[in-house]
Amino acid sequence: MTSRTWDEPTIRPTFTFWMHVLCASLSGLLLGYDLCIISSILSPVQRSLELCVHDPCFDGADSTSLAKCSCPEKQFAVSAVAIGAIIGGLAGGLLTDACGRRLVIALSDMIFIVGGLAMALSEPGTITLFFAGRVLVGIALGASFGVSSAYIAEIAPLNMRGALITANEVSVCGGCLASYIVTFALGDAWWRYSLCCSVLVALLQICGVACMHESPRWSLSHNHIEHASCALKSLGFPPIKSSAKTPVSERLEYSVLRTLPRLIAYWRVLLLALGCAAAHSATAANTVLYYSRDILLLAGVTQPILANVAMGVVKLTGVLVCLMLVDRFGRRKLLLFGTAGIVLSLTGLAVGFMHKETPEPVVTLTSLLTFILFWDVSWAGLMLTVVAEILPQEVRGFGVGATYSLYWMLTFAQSQTLETLFRLLGVAETFALYAATSTLAMAFTYKYIIETGSQSLEAIQIQQSEMLPIANAKSCSSSSQL
Repeated sequence: MTSRTWDEPTIRPTFTFWMHVLCASLSGLLLGYDLCIISSILSPVQRSLELCVHDPCFDGADSTSLAKCSCPEKQFAVSAVAIGAIIGGLAGGLLTDACGRRLVIALSDMIFIVGGLAMALSEPGTITLFFAGRVLVGIALGASFGVSSAYIAEIAPLNMRGALITANEVSVCGGCLASYIVTFALGDAWWRYSLCCSVLVALLQICGVACMHESPRWSLSHNHIEHASCALKSLGFPPIKSSAKTPVSERLEYSVLRTLPRLIAYWRVLLLALGCAAAHSATAANTVLYYSRDILLLAGVTQPILANVAMGVVKLTGVLVCLMLVDRFGRRKLLLFGTAGIVLSLTGLAVGFMHKETPEPVVTLTSLLTFILFWDVSWAGLMLTVVAEILPQEVRGFGVGATYSLYWMLTFAQSQTLETLFRLLGVAETFALYAATSTLAMAFTYKYIIETGSQSLEAIQIQQSEMLPIANAKSCSSSSQL
């Protein structure tokens, strides 16, 4: 039986190729916008929707008083998006392997629009509408971001793959910075309009997806040869050719017929992917970002919104550094370097709150900024890069979705309990705890994460199917690469 492959060295990415990458990366823009906007609008949302209204601390006072006021409803307003992302990651992973990448991205945009409008239209008497909107937005983000990363990985040439997948994280940072700028420009009173801005991006991506080609790798795995040939030509790849060597996807076509046997066949690599999600969540990065405004207010920072804008700039700087270095130094080195910096930054946050009555605002702000920087140099963009590269074609969609779901499941637990831990343990003790869990993440990275940047997706997949250690495997010839 012959296989179908194409040569990489002659690839010349076309304008169409870059437009495909740009359109897929809009999922990152939406994720970044929603990820960061809640930290900027949490106080006005708390005041407008009367969250914690029955708590003794609630009196509609200044933002600092509201930051000290905590209740389950306020924490759920932050963490509800994680519940949706858990559902979206799993559902999107299953659907994308069966129906393709484009469909899932388009459906996610439609769900995002509904969720964004629901949050904007919520009132004190309809607080459940805000929660429902957050869950719907989470479903959309959980499905689309993982799928878009898998899509970019599948159309990217080997020498650009790491940078292009990381470009999705550049979009996340761009969305994060945009949310800070929009909320600063519109002010607290116009928080509903700040939420609606992301709906326009979702509409734009729907239009773009309508003009996109399906992933050539997905098309080939489903025997859609004509569609794959058309996509390859448009994206700048050479034509499909036949080879005497049978690829993994074709060898498994008859022996692995259903999803469950596929998962059993690849359980080791799936477990490694889930381990990446656990290691990433051990840094508590999303949760710290969600509550960054409250953290800064507790530390005595007088202009938390301006500080959030600075965080957006630092976040973008970090991911640009990652983008420049990921294919030069590799994924593993950046993960180790970034995680070490995260540990030091969380330790700095613990030091900043060591004196409960007189926290150190300069130490806190500096540590928070370095935390964001090291996070974006490492896990923020590289978790899905590594996961998308190590997972075989047959389970890539589901595996990326399951990894993203586990990450959001752990993020939900952290977001729902952060202020509770502040109250029970203390702020300094909570950050010290996360510094310890981040140390465990660094140990996991050192022991289990291998370098995948020098190999094609097909080479990694063949090595896995032949039960060869990926860490010691050599690159395959260019005839098997994409």
